[in-house]
Amino acid sequence: MTRKWIDPAHLWETLSPTTQQRLGTLALALGLVRIESLAVEIADLVRVETAEAEILSALESALTWNVPGIDGMRNHLVDLNQIGIRMCRTCGCTEAFNHPRKPGWANQTLCVACSESGSTA
Repeated sequence: MTRKWIDPAHLWETLSPTTQQRLGTLALALGLVRIESLAVEIADLVRVETAEAEILSALESALTWNVPGIDGMRNHLVDLNQIGIRMCRTCGCTEAFNHPRKPGWANQTLCVACSESGSTA
């Protein structure tokens, strides 16, 4: 089965300024909550996890209601390479979350493990 990829940068360009503002604000809030989680006491982690869950739910809702054709994209994969995050287009590992068998890169979009197994990106 051929994988279908979504380029988030291209998709962003198709959105209205209002939708871009809403999604950008939610993404910023999620990032801030993640940063906050690094400094909170254990007792506050439930509050942080709740905030993360609420923001992710709001993001999903905003995408569902504001991105034309989103239902047709449910079986697509997000191409993180398009937003500056190196990702293997075969297995999906990234530099931050390496392939468990053999970390490293054969080229910009193919990890060493997939390259040695004969996969192509």
